[in-house]
Amino acid sequence: MVAEVKLAIDISSGDYGGSVTLPAAISFAKKNINVHLFLVGKDTDIEPFIDDDIRARVTVVHAEQVVEMDEEPVKALRFKKKSSMR
Repeated sequence: MVAEVKLAIDISSGDYGGSVTLPAAISFAKKNINVHLFLVGKDTDIEPFIDDDIRARVTVVHAEQVVEMDEEPVKALRFKKKSSMR
């Protein structure tokens, strides 16, 4: 028996954001049945794309705010308390 791997992914992160990250995460979940994903981001942007066949292995963690690439990390931590960095 293979142990379940738990993996958190910030869907809003990366150069192209959710348009690349979300489909990649869903594809990964479909190919790896021993993985439970925690997808972090705006739940309304994520939920519609989670198919029933992987829903039991995906948890959506809502984060209202997005930290932009050009933001200073200290300011993001201090002022964006509803972001994926918190």
